[in-house]
Amino acid sequence: MSIVLILMLSLIGTLLESARIDVAKGKASRILDNSMNYIFSEYCRPLWEDYHVFFLEGEDSEELMKKKLIPILDQCEKFSLEMENQEQNFLKLNMLGLEKLETEIGDFIYADSKDGAVFGKEVTEYMKYHLLENETIKEQKFFQDFSTMNHTMKVIHEQLKAEKKMGEYNKKILQIIGAIDGIFVGKNGIERSWSGKLKAQPDFVKQICPDVPTKRNVGISNDEIWQLLKSYYINPIVLLENMEKELRNLDEKRREREAKENEKMEQNDKRKEETFIRLSKLDFPNKLIHKNAEQNKLVTKIKEIINIIEQIEKLYSDLEKEEQEKTKLMKQWKNVYNQEREKLPLEFQSSMEKEMNCISNESGELSRIKNNIWNIKPYLIENKKILQQAQVIGSVTWGDGEQEIKDNLRLVAEVKNIISKYHVKELAFDYKGFIKKKEKNPIKSIPSDMKKGVLPYVIEDTNLISKKEKQYDTDNPTTDCKMNNFSDLGSINEFNKIFNGEQWLKQLVEEKLDSICLSKYIKSHFNNFHKAGERTKKAKKKIDTIDKNEKETILDYEQEYIVGGKKSDWDNLETVVMRLLLMRVIFNYYYLFTDKQASTKAYITAQGIVGFTCMEPLVQFTKQLILLVWAVEEAIIDAGGLLAGKQIALWKDKASFMMKYEELLRFNKKFVHKKIKEIPKGKKMILSDYQSYLGFLINFTKYKARLERTMDEIEDNMRIRYDENFKFSSCVYGFCAIEKYYLAPKFLQLPFVVNFIKCDNSGWTIEESKTQCY
Repeated sequence: MSIVLILMLSLIGTLLESARIDVAKGKASRILDNSMNYIFSEYCRPLWEDYHVFFLEGEDSEELMKKKLIPILDQCEKFSLEMENQEQNFLKLNMLGLEKLETEIGDFIYADSKDGAVFGKEVTEYMKYHLLENETIKEQKFFQDFSTMNHTMKVIHEQLKAEKKMGEYNKKILQIIGAIDGIFVGKNGIERSWSGKLKAQPDFVKQICPDVPTKRNVGISNDEIWQLLKSYYINPIVLLENMEKELRNLDEKRREREAKENEKMEQNDKRKEETFIRLSKLDFPNKLIHKNAEQNKLVTKIKEIINIIEQIEKLYSDLEKEEQEKTKLMKQWKNVYNQEREKLPLEFQSSMEKEMNCISNESGELSRIKNNIWNIKPYLIENKKILQQAQVIGSVTWGDGEQEIKDNLRLVAEVKNIISKYHVKELAFDYKGFIKKKEKNPIKSIPSDMKKGVLPYVIEDTNLISKKEKQYDTDNPTTDCKMNNFSDLGSINEFNKIFNGEQWLKQLVEEKLDSICLSKYIKSHFNNFHKAGERTKKAKKKIDTIDKNEKETILDYEQEYIVGGKKSDWDNLETVVMRLLLMRVIFNYYYLFTDKQASTKAYITAQGIVGFTCMEPLVQFTKQLILLVWAVEEAIIDAGGLLAGKQIALWKDKASFMMKYEELLRFNKKFVHKKIKEIPKGKKMILSDYQSYLGFLINFTKYKARLERTMDEIEDNMRIRYDENFKFSSCVYGFCAIEKYYLAPKFLQLPFVVNFIKCDNSGWTIEESKTQCY
């Protein structure tokens, strides 16, 4: 009977103790929850008031943070534990008896943890309630505009690559013509002086002419070119005949001298003999020196022309290589156009197909010139051999020995025979497409000092620009767009790299709000050039309407810093302006490319610069460079207008385009500032003022870079406003707490029962852990 009773009591005791343990665990968990909630009810108030993010203000080290938080947890848990124990009292008996052992905390999550993703989450949680649906839809439309421009620029990039290669091919043809005929060919084509006159090359293949130099004999059909070069030709036959004449004169004087020497020797008048010999020798030195100099001139000219022919041979080799390459690029251009065609505006399709047809179908004149170039190649090779053989003229000596003179006369006669076969008439070109009119080159109209800094061009009074800068060098600043890249393929590469509209559309479709929320957060919590500028103007005029609640900032142009990541306001503003320029260059270029009147004007100028109407690929590429320069100059006015508070539409038309073609060569600072003032006031549009353009530059800045720079700016501002030792990276977003409790046995002390429910005689250890964040 007693054994049964013990077993019954043991069973009842076991059930009661199990229930106590379950209750104790629940109580321990609730106590820990309450304690953590108490801690996370606190936050850094200035950080919330200024930047609307919840974080605990941190300490310099994790150990110090533990020392700060553990006492707070212990105090909260002590209070909660006392309250729980009071609730468990039954007939003045504590039925639970839960006792605290120790507290551990760790696994801190800081504000900058996970590469700033923690801070980004806080921003998203705050900003998602402030996003306007219609505003997001409007932004989506403009991302679509950028996406359209990305597709357009892909085609234009392939177009310019093909045209550049074909233009270089044509330029090499011009260089061959120039090296043979003697007209100077520069970077863009046949060059003329500022007065409009052609320039001549000092050395050219047809400069050696064995016949009398006439238009017919030298194979020049163009009067202007003939008048330029007619004084440059050298007749080697005349030079060689003069050398023969002098050698014969030398031989005749030798014979006269020998006869007189014999006569005087017979008279045995040594004194007269010496005098005669001295005088007779004085008859030769000047002519000797003169003929040696003339001979050297001929030898030097032969050597120079051999070098020119070797350069021409290299050009031929390049043409052979580039023939296949330009065909490949042309095919690639057509393929990309066909792939992107459905995504391109109709007006662009029309302009692009016209351009493609002009390049694809070589004119009869160009084909004739190309055939001519290849037909004359054998004559050039033969001329080189002739000149190499004629170089022996340099071995002619001017001694007065009988045999020496005979050898020299024979050598000169051989060279005359060799060089008389030199080809000149066969190296003739048709100048039917030659242009006489001098065109001023707008490609060179962008001032060189602009490469050193663009701000003086877009801001008339640079003294208004903030001089603030951080006291330390920043990490990973934005790579600046280069001014010298804007007028070539570099601008298109940069645009597609920086302003990727498709990427942003993809984010919108996938509902990735973090990036959009961060951009909106930056716009609403940080200053920019305009906001800071208004405050500066009010301060200078001592206006009392300045917002007294405005707080001090480490930089005035904070949004520009998010884009640029540079140390100073000046550098960040310049980075923003350069990106504005890049954006505006591309949209301006698109308008000019699709505008028939603008393209026609640029085309006519390009023909004049190249100098040949038949060099269509080179003319077309030069035209594109002119349009790009035109777009750059308009973009500089656009950027200045935006900074001055004017409205600039993303897509331009004839009415809103400020730069006239005739004004390209007048471009300078004074002209730009005048044009900026002439920009009319337009209607308020999305992406039309500086703030909206800057907003898009922020959007197109990499998300990680935006996060890092935003946190940097918050930290710097908190330091100058509240605590110079503030560290954003030390601010705590969350952590893990572990609490250990002791539960003594109440209903069982029997050893076999203790073993049965797996506890020692001293009781149970209960451990609870919790990770909590804001």
